Amino acid sequence: MNEPDFNQATVFDSHDTLDRRKNQDRRKNGPAPWSVGRIFNTRQACDYLQISRPTLMKLIHAGRIHAKKIGKGWKLAEAELRRLLGER
Repeated sequence: MNEPDFNQATVFDSHDTLDRRKNQDRRKNGPAPWSVGRIFNTRQACDYLQISRPTLMKLIHAGRIHAKKIGKGWKLAEAELRRLLGER
């Protein structure tokens, strides 16, 4: 029997993987909110909203503000902060 030669490098065609996807562009409704406008960390967002950091974190965890956790910190879009100010 022919046994595979594990010492020989195998070449994979990356196009085979990409062609199987139905929709290669996963953004269906335009650009993501994170790619538009300024991005704030929690300290900057607190200054912008004039609230304390514990209050901001309560709003994030309650789902009233959409934020992304990147590494150890949270990032918020300026448009999201303006939307929250408009609700007040």
